[in-house]
Amino acid sequence: MAARAGWPSARSARPASRVDEGRTPPVRARASACGPTIVSDDIDDRIIELQTRIAFQEDTLTQLNDALVSQQNQLFLLQAQVRELHDELRARTEALETTPRNPRDEIPPHY
Repeated sequence: MAARAGWPSARSARPASRVDEGRTPPVRARASACGPTIVSDDIDDRIIELQTRIAFQEDTLTQLNDALVSQQNQLFLLQAQVRELHDELRARTEALETTPRNPRDEIPPHY
């Protein structure tokens, strides 16, 4: 007996499946022009899920970027304040070094 086209031969190592026995494949296994299939609905759900995740990730990324910009601006302001304080401290230190000391302001060594 000759094997039909698409059917496994007697020598085939592959066991016969339901499709090979003459049954129609499940609805999800074939594309149907009559309407959405189970696979199509599943893929649509997965696409919607992925799009939702991407939207949340984009929103989170925008929030993180805004926070980073705000922190960078604060860092610039703090660096400027530290520079000003450093300059002021240097100026006061130099002023103290250049003014003559009054011996009356000195604490005696025995205190």
